[in-house]
Amino acid sequence: MSASLEAELWQRTKSLVADAMERPAHERQAFVQQASAGDAALMREVEELLAAAGVATSPLDEPPAELMLEALEQRVSGAWVGRSLGAYRLVSLIARGGMGEVYLGERADGQYEQQVAVKVMRADADLAVALQPFWAERRILASLDHPNLAKLIDAGVTADGAPWFVMELVQGDPIDTYCDDRGLGVDERLRLFVTVCQVVGYAHRRGVVHRDLKPSNIHVRDDGTVKLLDFGIAEQLCPAPAEDPHSGAGYRILTPEYASPEQIRGEPVTPASDVYSLGVVLYRLLARTSPYGHDASAGALNRAICEQDPPWPSRAVDGRLPGARALRRQLSGGLDAVVMKALHKAPAQRYASAAELADDLSRHLQGLAVQAQGHAWRYRSSRFLRRHRVVLGASLLVLVAGSAVATYEAYEAHRQKVRAEQHFADLRKLATIMLRDLQKAIAPLPGGTAARQMIVQNALDSLRRLSVEAKGDAELQIELASGYRSIGDIQGRPYSSNLGDPKSARESYDQGIALVKDLVGNPRVAEPAQSHATAALAQLYQRKGTLLASQDDDAAAEPLVARGVELMDQLAAAGQLDADLQLVHAAMHSQLAQVQRFVDKAAPFFKSLETARRLYLTILTSRPGDEAAASGLATTYLEEGTYYFERDEEAATLQLSIAAFRRALELQGPVVQKHGDDARLRRNFAAHHANLAAALMRAKQPRDAASAYQQAVQILSELSARDPSSAQLRAEVAIVTGSMSRALLANGDAAGAVAAAQRAVEGYNSLPEGSLRDLNTRYKQGVAHYLLGQALAAGHQEQRACAAWRRSLVILKDVQSRNGLGRTDTTPAVVAQSLQRCQPAGSD
Repeated sequence: MSASLEAELWQRTKSLVADAMERPAHERQAFVQQASAGDAALMREVEELLAAAGVATSPLDEPPAELMLEALEQRVSGAWVGRSLGAYRLVSLIARGGMGEVYLGERADGQYEQQVAVKVMRADADLAVALQPFWAERRILASLDHPNLAKLIDAGVTADGAPWFVMELVQGDPIDTYCDDRGLGVDERLRLFVTVCQVVGYAHRRGVVHRDLKPSNIHVRDDGTVKLLDFGIAEQLCPAPAEDPHSGAGYRILTPEYASPEQIRGEPVTPASDVYSLGVVLYRLLARTSPYGHDASAGALNRAICEQDPPWPSRAVDGRLPGARALRRQLSGGLDAVVMKALHKAPAQRYASAAELADDLSRHLQGLAVQAQGHAWRYRSSRFLRRHRVVLGASLLVLVAGSAVATYEAYEAHRQKVRAEQHFADLRKLATIMLRDLQKAIAPLPGGTAARQMIVQNALDSLRRLSVEAKGDAELQIELASGYRSIGDIQGRPYSSNLGDPKSARESYDQGIALVKDLVGNPRVAEPAQSHATAALAQLYQRKGTLLASQDDDAAAEPLVARGVELMDQLAAAGQLDADLQLVHAAMHSQLAQVQRFVDKAAPFFKSLETARRLYLTILTSRPGDEAAASGLATTYLEEGTYYFERDEEAATLQLSIAAFRRALELQGPVVQKHGDDARLRRNFAAHHANLAAALMRAKQPRDAASAYQQAVQILSELSARDPSSAQLRAEVAIVTGSMSRALLANGDAAGAVAAAQRAVEGYNSLPEGSLRDLNTRYKQGVAHYLLGQALAAGHQEQRACAAWRRSLVILKDVQSRNGLGRTDTTPAVVAQSLQRCQPAGSD
């Protein structure tokens, strides 16, 4: 409604409400629809007023028609009209609820012009009942700041002690009216609704449950901006101390048609209660009807909400609706599954949060299979965690970034291309053999880091000289760019054996990009040089993006990796990928999925992951024995397991994570057995074991976790012993050994935990400074010291334990100051709590 009811509309509304109130409750809806004669505004107003009149706990509570009309008259003649609160003069009544009134207000102090919404307690409200929710609403609004929420502007208390507050004035239509009046299609409605879910999800993450989600509280402006309104009966899951001495009075107000079963039964609410209400709103938006049919009697409605499953939205579409058949087809399948999951009677079987519901709808909009379909009984992953780089470091070993691309390279040494060009023959030989072929031949071998270091030391000067000589020779520029890529990999490519020098690695990748960037799309560069340049540039973008992601610069990493994938997609569409580049293509989609997981883009993540799997399966269909494709496919399951691991600690979500990690091990195991000397394959196999162990620990299976960690430690320790120059391998041994310490301690093996944690600490101390710039590695160094302290304390070595905790606190505070810790198991506060049992350093 606008600021005040139009006179004509009001007279019609009053007359129609009076007539409807004289009829039995179950006949009112049909009567109103017929009497409104297609006037949507009139019908909506009357239905809202009748719904408000019908909220009763017993037949005795239902007001007679004449009292209802009296209340309606008050709605257009609010007691505060013309009066001022603070700097605002109240112009007209907008809405009237059970405890409060909302007025259109104008700035009255002359400083500037502004229209606002002012909410004040009703003069006839019972203070003992009304004060607590009114103060709570003001407190909740003050704690929330989101572009899709009406902002709190000012607040105060009237002369008689009643609180009031000023909010942003939202001028728009209820979301169902907005969609219907504009004839929006299913996808357009879903995009609006996804925004609703996202803002409700934001409130959930702030510990707020709305409790009254319905179309009239979800407005859409003319420009399509969604605004969530009315936190009048919202509830904080962990409420702050009340602001007034009257708080604490119980109250139970709801809108029955949008309430969850637990609300109807008077049980505690959770975010899942809001999810149910969102499900009702979504049902109405999609099927254009209520999930409960047309029987408006209170008893029938309560039974339908608590006991009866509604028909699937696709089956509830009225056949008389224009385009009904096409609408049914659109809703059938994925959208039916999403809505029915949101409307599950059991809260535990719904989406765990509004953000999860948004994720699944986004998947549908992306053309992906929704999680609710086929896996509804398992899908409980919540969005309480916004992905942060070191969050994963809390429990999970990060070894997977780039491993799919590395898997391809493990076999590339056996597929060397024959280069026959004679121009710059000697220079080409150096570029091709010394900088590329030899490096690839060494890469799978244990102990190859020292040899690669020799290549770096002797090759950079030659590369610089060759770059000058290569001007005008596109193919040589491409080969030199590949040489810089190989040098960058040796210097500091994340998640592979390197020299721990990421700064130099980035410089090498940039040199390679500079050599080929201007070749791509250049009409003077003919085929096959054009496609070679495109492939080289794509891989350099992927390398640099991976490096930036490892240094917590995800915002810069994602567009680089995405650009690399885009270039490879272009080559694939043109049929210009040979067998080797087909593997690179699949691997790059897997890499993009990982970076999208880093920046918490769930729908793009699943899309990229599914693309990678499709590409790998296509390769395996044409080449069933292709071990690189099998390993790459395993990496996609490693990514999936990591995604679920990051989401929450619910048992069902953990089982999804564990299942994905086990699938990765199943796919990788036969390949590792066949190529037992391949260092990179074994390293990736260790990653699968370590990540499975982390999930088992979270699932409270420390014995199985310790066994999986032990296998990972054994593999990585053997690789590190054969390649002692590899800083990356030393870091990985330290990470997994520290995690194993936690599992051993959980099993009651304090001595074993001390030994493991001590080895981890020593491993971190041996790393070059460049390796510790990776915040995940630095964070886990702090965790290792903390775990050492915990194990020492369990073994009654208090003094050594305190020293370890103090060192942990220094490191974790450093990480926190650099980029925050996100949600992690081990924080400075946790360590400080352990330190409370210690005497101050230096005291007797």
